[in-house]
Amino acid sequence: MPRLWAYLLRYRYRYAGGIGSLLGSRGLAMLVPWLLGMTVDAIGGVSAGRSTTTVVTGYVALIAGIAAVQAVVRTFSRFVIFNIGRDIEYDLRNDLFHHLEAQPLAFYQQRQTGDLMSRLVNDVTAVRLLLGLGILNFIDAPLAYALGLTAMLLKDARLTVAALAVYPAAFLTVKRTSRLLMERTFRVQEGLGDLGSRVQENLSGIHVVKAYASEEHEVESFGRANARFQELNLRLARVRGFIGPVMNIVGGA
Repeated sequence: MPRLWAYLLRYRYRYAGGIGSLLGSRGLAMLVPWLLGMTVDAIGGVSAGRSTTTVVTGYVALIAGIAAVQAVVRTFSRFVIFNIGRDIEYDLRNDLFHHLEAQPLAFYQQRQTGDLMSRLVNDVTAVRLLLGLGILNFIDAPLAYALGLTAMLLKDARLTVAALAVYPAAFLTVKRTSRLLMERTFRVQEGLGDLGSRVQENLSGIHVVKAYASEEHEVESFGRANARFQELNLRLARVRGFIGPVMNIVGGA
């Protein structure tokens, strides 16, 4: 992570603009439920000598306007932050390519080509997601909780405590699942590296394969490796698919 600071600082002003838009978007989003509550309260009464219809219409128009502005600001914040992640990915790939060009022959003799390709493709993509979607969620989620909890506590402290009672269960679920998710993600990365190495070795040594009439053997070997890689991806998908429903069940409880 310390090596990524140079890339983060390179785009610090764009990050500041994206985070500022994100803060504005979250603030506008928190206004909508508050105005909706005022609209419901106004349905049964009259405010400042005006008819209920006039008051409700005014609130509805205000909610629609805020929602439209919030949608634009939210889209802009994601556009800026996600594009920064892609720009850093572009810079990182170029820097890695220049670094690989400077390596001696012994470096490539000690490492599999498929493993290097996996790191250059998948690992760099993971970095892009971290510096884009990861930073967005790192800023947005705590802000949403802070604003939401503040509003809930001001409205009804006892009801807020009751609503938060299920969160320890959610925390334990995520903690136990995240370790399994990381382990299976690592295995998928290893499987992809092995698969890439097999492809590279067969293509570069195609004359040897043909000379020994080993085509069927290599096809079967690649099929087994591909099946293992598919199973690793399915196991990872099962864990990822498990997290969302469990969180929804715990949160809805």
